[in-house]
Amino acid sequence: RKYENLEQLHVNREPSRTHHIPYDSMEKALRGNPEESAFYMLLNGEWDFKYYERDIDEVADASFEAAIPVPGNWQMYGYDIPYYTNVNYPYPVDPPYVPDDNPMGVYHRTFTLDDKWVQRRTYAVFEGVSSCLELYINGEFVGFSMGSHIPAEFELTQYVKAGENHMTVKVRKWCAGSYLEDQDFFRLSGIFRDVYLLSRDQEHIGDVEILADSKSIRYTGEGICTILDPDGKPADLEHPVLWNAEKPALYTVVIQKGEEYIPQKIGMRSVTVSPLGELLINGVAVKLKGVNHHDTHPK
Repeated sequence: RKYENLEQLHVNREPSRTHHIPYDSMEKALRGNPEESAFYMLLNGEWDFKYYERDIDEVADASFEAAIPVPGNWQMYGYDIPYYTNVNYPYPVDPPYVPDDNPMGVYHRTFTLDDKWVQRRTYAVFEGVSSCLELYINGEFVGFSMGSHIPAEFELTQYVKAGENHMTVKVRKWCAGSYLEDQDFFRLSGIFRDVYLLSRDQEHIGDVEILADSKSIRYTGEGICTILDPDGKPADLEHPVLWNAEKPALYTVVIQKGEEYIPQKIGMRSVTVSPLGELLINGVAVKLKGVNHHDTHPK
């Protein structure tokens, strides 16, 4: 079973990259609202849903009996129960195997693409799915991914068509990755972060790396780079405004290639360690205080 194979954590998943959204104009890129972009389609909302207490009981072509919100966890909507363990694993320890009684939720929705969209390249991005997912478009298998808290991106170009398309996502409660993700937090399942489509140029930028310190901002990749200061004006890097936690000033870098404009927020600062072992931000010693965050809310 693919979800118990630690030698193959994903199938047809795109290489990991920096988070970025392509926009169809400089003005939209500077405003930074993804839903304004003609190259972005948010798929959040009510999805058709079918729940199985055991994935081995799945029925082919079964009708969907309910609807469920995405993002969300199915334990919050009457399926299964949320529970918490600290030291002990919540199932018999036999890595990489998980129980045969492995709950599964099957999600389904439709989306419509126009002729212009399908002339470009289409990607689906799942920002977070616990514990693993199988993706199908119009009945065809597209890909698989473990790693519940990292984005999973798949190219859909060869699977989609102009007009109505069907997306089906099979989500299992446990997978081999569950052993590596066993921490002291509530066990919750489902598509729990945003899902969206991206329309990309045929020859689009894959990854973006921007290097910054207290004296410069450097981009060496493809495309044209525009840098604006924290006030939105052309940047004067001879007298930079440095970032710190109390005044987190950010520069805006927009990379343009083809029809796409990709914005990134960048802080200029220096990070060093003093001879005494102090962490220095812009030459000032700081202490870090951490918090454990697991996408849960007290209510």
